This record gives sequence, C-alpha cells and structure tokens, in this order.
Amino acid sequence: MTSPAARLARRLAEALLAGSWNIAGMSERIRMVMAARRQSRWHDQLAKRVHDEFAAVIPRPTRDRLAEFILFKGRIPRRVRAPEHRDGPLRNTSLLSLPAPAMIPADAIAARVALPAITTQGQLADWLSISPSELDWFADPAALLARWGVADRGTLRHYRTRLLPKPRGRWRLVESPKPRLKEIQRKILADLLDLVPVHPAAHAFVRGRSIVTGVTPHFGRDVVLSIDLREFFPSVHAGRIHAMFRTLGYPERVASLLTGLCTTRTPADRLAQGAFSTAQRQLYQSLHLPQGAPTSPALANLAAWRLDCRLEGLARRFGAAYTRYADDLIFSGDSTVHRALPRLRMWATAIVLDEGFAIQRRKTRVMPSGQRQTVGGLILNARANIPRREYEALKATIFNCLTYGPSSQNREQHPRFYEHLRGQIAWVAASSPPRAARLLEEFQRIDWSR
Repeated sequence: MTSPAARLARRLAEALLAGSWNIAGMSERIRMVMAARRQSRWHDQLAKRVHDEFAAVIPRPTRDRLAEFILFKGRIPRRVRAPEHRDGPLRNTSLLSLPAPAMIPADAIAARVALPAITTQGQLADWLSISPSELDWFADPAALLARWGVADRGTLRHYRTRLLPKPRGRWRLVESPKPRLKEIQRKILADLLDLVPVHPAAHAFVRGRSIVTGVTPHFGRDVVLSIDLREFFPSVHAGRIHAMFRTLGYPERVASLLTGLCTTRTPADRLAQGAFSTAQRQLYQSLHLPQGAPTSPALANLAAWRLDCRLEGLARRFGAAYTRYADDLIFSGDSTVHRALPRLRMWATAIVLDEGFAIQRRKTRVMPSGQRQTVGGLILNARANIPRREYEALKATIFNCLTYGPSSQNREQHPRFYEHLRGQIAWVAASSPPRAARLLEEFQRIDWSR
C-alpha cells in the first residue's frame, strides 16, 4: 500500500495538471486541493519548481511522473507531510474543488488546428456515440482483455489476425479490428486525426500525396539512397501514441483511452503460428499500432514527426533531398552528396535507431545514376515510371482477356479479378496517365460475361 505522502503527491500532481501551466494558476490549484484558506509560501515554491522543471517539456508529464517529482524534489514542508493519523496529510485534501480538465495543446497545434474539445471520459463516450462501459470495454484501460483473451481463443478479442508469408520464410501479421471497433476508429480518424497536419516529407496515407509525389524530388539525381524501416507499425508503441495525444492537448485520462482504442497486444497463440523472432514477439506482445486498423497509418505518420524533422535537417545539411513513404526513407543528391554518402548513411542510421525504429539492412540500397534507380516499384532515372516488363505483362493480360475471355487469364484465382486489373491500371496511371488511358480503353472492351 502506498504511503500517505505518495498519495498526497498524486493529488497535488492532478491539481497541477488540471489547468493553465503558469505559476500563479498552479499555486492557486495547490491551495484549492489542500483546502487552505489562503496562499502559503510553499504553494508558490512548489509551483515554481514544477514549472521550471517541466514548462519546456512537450507533452506535459504524466500524473505519475509529476507525482514522483513532487514526492522526491518538491520540498513539501514536513508539517504538511507529517502523518497525524492513518490518512496523514490527506485528511483535508479535496479534488472536487478543482476546475474541470481543459484542452491544452502545444502552441504549434493550437495555432493551426481546431480539434474536438474532449476533456472527460463521459465526453469521449458521447463523442463516439457509445456508453462509458463500452468505452472501457474497447479501450481496456485495466488490460483485462490482454489476460482473458489468450484463454478465450477469440470471443473477447477486438482484432482478427492474419499471417501473410514474406520472403525468406518471414511473416507479416495483419491485425484488423472487428466491425464495432473499426467504426469507432474511423470516427477518430475522420474527425480528429485527419485534422492534424503531417510532416511535409511524409507522402504515404496523406490525402493529395502518393508514391509519385514522394519520389518526384529524386528524379534524375546522381545518387539515390533508400533505407527501409523494419516492423514500422508495431515499432510505434503505446507510449509514443499517448504522448502524441497529450501533445494535441487531451488530458491524461482521455489520451489514455484514445491510445487504448488505437493500439493492441497480440495474443501469444497467434504469434506461435508464425516464425517470429524474439524481438518481433516483444514488439507484438506490447501495446503497439496494429497493421490493419484505420487509425494506424495516420498515427504512424504523426508518431514519425520528429524522425522526419531530424532526417530532413540532416539531408539539408548535406545538400540532399529527403522524403518518406511509409517505412521507406529516400535520400538523393548530386555528386557532392554521392561523395559524402557514407557519412549521410551513418548519421541517418543513428537517428533512426535513436527514434526507436530499426532498419532492414538487406533492403538498404545505394543507387547511382549509372544503374536503374527504383523506389516503390517506380524508376527514377528520368521521371517516375513503372518498369517496362510490368507494363508489358499487364498489357498482354488485358489483350488476352479481350481475345480469350477473362477467366482464361485469372491464373492466380483472384476472387475479384475485375477490381484487381483496375487497380493495376490505376497504378500505371499514377506515373503515366497516357499509358493508363490506352490500357483502360482496351479494358473497357472486355466481355466479363465470358
């Protein structure tokens, strides 16, 4: 059982976090929670110490982190801390007099975005059109489902999982939320996350941007460096997501619930079905972004904001261009950058590791202009274009569908072969609209009843 002094520190932390982050306001809230008739000198001193320690920290500290600071460095007078009976200094404290929590976003966010004002658990439930008990069920703040779900084999789990094979005997784990949670996540995405601007270097999962816009700055450069991040989504842990929601201004309780709605733990029995390494198992069994949730792409982009800032600054220092498409980091430059590439690569790797991500070294490629420079399936030597072999193969498939019927060409038994071919034509259109127009003209002549 925690001591009265520790519980007092937690209540003082809640008071300090409940309003504006200035010394006068914090001192007044300390007086209110201590039920003191007038301001005491130690109120002002504690408020100043906390302000000096954390004012420049974004996001604000959590309640437990702030309580720890108050307990060990707050210098609360002994007469206040001294336990006079079993409740000690808690006997006169009251959180009921505190103002309701407020939205306090970082200055850069407040100046650019008007986010939904949600400061309590009840407001969050109302905003999502669910009951408070449903909110607890889906967000799982007590981590009950993490324990029960393993034994239950599915009915208590909010995600369906699929294992997709990858090269070299590895596996990709796709975790898709069940319909009710997916509906909640789509609400969070459309009415909250989509309002927050991402870094200009990020081009995946952003409206108006694409792989083509992501590779355009790298056309015709003397050298292109492509670095692939390993386990991009599961590497974004819940602590990073919680800090992001706190930076957006949401109180700690609301940020914790939003984090719970957008992250998950993978049951051990699902990981046992694939050849996952120990490091991968540790990532998936901790709270992480699930690949397959509607909110994960936007959250991954926001979580990588500082990574993008640092890598863009590094590229600028070397005179290089930098963009990121999901887990693919792309640098390019002229002959000066080519000569300095070993140092650029070394510093980029150090920044990636420092930001909590890992690199797939086998997929790191240095591509000088004398060879074919490809990123995301597009050739960059002159302008973005798909490889000629892929274009010719698609052209032949469409011609054969027109001549012999589409069923004769669906050799891989795609359940939605029509949509599959349309998607490939759209992929061509991203880099070469004239080519795609010719393919689409032939495609529309296919008799799909054959």
